[in-house]
Amino acid sequence: MSTQPQITIEEFEEARDSDQGYCLVCKDWTHDSAEPDARNYECPVCEKRQVFGAEECLLLGLVG
Repeated sequence: MSTQPQITIEEFEEARDSDQGYCLVCKDWTHDSAEPDARNYECPVCEKRQVFGAEECLLLGLVG
């Protein structure tokens, strides 16, 4: 898993406020109801269990 920032601060703030989940496979916000601390939720697009909540993305170093 890459720890290089992939998510802007603006995207992070919007996702955090609307409970979106970020898929590490799709590299996009694909989940509409992910808690901020969500880990390994199933992506509705690729069906992989690689969706993380906004706060988890921050902890993983994906926000920059």
